[in-house]
Amino acid sequence: MNGVLYVVATPIGNLDDISRRAIEVLTDVDLVLSEDTRHSKKLLNHLGIQQNYLPCHNWNEDRLKQQVLNKLKTGHNLALISDAGTPLISDPGYRIISFLQQQKIKIVPIPGASALISALCVSGLPTDKFSFFGFLPSNKSSRLKKLQQIKNSNMSCIVYESCHRILESLSDMIDIFGKNHKICIAREMTKLYENIELNELECIYDLIKNNKDQQKGEFTLVISSPKSENEDENERENKNIQIKKFLKIQLKYLPKKDAAKACAEYFKTNKQHCYKIALEL
Repeated sequence: MNGVLYVVATPIGNLDDISRRAIEVLTDVDLVLSEDTRHSKKLLNHLGIQQNYLPCHNWNEDRLKQQVLNKLKTGHNLALISDAGTPLISDPGYRIISFLQQQKIKIVPIPGASALISALCVSGLPTDKFSFFGFLPSNKSSRLKKLQQIKNSNMSCIVYESCHRILESLSDMIDIFGKNHKICIAREMTKLYENIELNELECIYDLIKNNKDQQKGEFTLVISSPKSENEDENERENKNIQIKKFLKIQLKYLPKKDAAKACAEYFKTNKQHCYKIALEL
C-alpha cells in the first residue's frame, strides 16, 4: 500500500502558531522533506520531535522526485515543510507535488500559517479577491515591469520583499503608483517586533527610511487595487462635474446655503462638499 505525503504548514514566526494535528503528523511520519534541515531541526527540537530529514529545495527538487516516489511506493509516509508558513507559497515543492499527483499518490494538506493571508486579513484593504506575486524581482528593470503588471490589476495585490531591497521597491512603487497610493506593510508578523501599517506610499517610505529598526526583518506588502483607485477617482471627478452643473442652475434662484442643501439631497452627498463647490462658482 502506498504511503501518504503530508504538506504541513509551520509557523511564520511565533513557534506556538502550529496546530496539534501538524505536531502529530510531524511526529508520526517516516521522513520529513525540508527546505533547510538546519531550520527545520530547530522547530522540531522545540516541539520535542526527533525525525529523519531529506533536504528539498529549488536546486535538487527534480532529482528528488523519483526518490520520494520510491519511498511512498514502499509504504512510507512523508511530510513536506518549508522554512516558514505554508509550503509551495514562494517556496519549493511544486515540481514534486505535480509529479506525485500524476502518479496518483495521496497528498494531504495540513493547513496553518501563511504570511500572505495573515497580512491580507489585517490590511484593511479589500479581501474579496486578490492576486499574489511572490517576491518582487531583485533586478530593477524586471521589478518595474512586474509593478506595471500589478498596476493593471483590479484587485488587492500581495508581494513579499526582503529587508535588503525594501526601500528600493517602495521608491519604485511611488514612481509607478504615485505617492498617495495606499498600501499595507506587514513586518515581522507574529514576532516580537511585529509592525503593521496602512498608509499612503510616501508615508510608508518615510517611516522606514527614517528608522533603521523598521528596515529589519521580513516584509509582506498588500497593495490596494491600482485600477479601482483610478476608477474611484474618475467617479469622483464625474460626480463633481454634475454637481457643478446642478449648482450653477440652482444659484440663479437660491442663496448658496440653500442651493448646497438641495444639491446634497439630490446627489445624496455631503452638504459641506456641495457648499464648498458653490463658493468656488
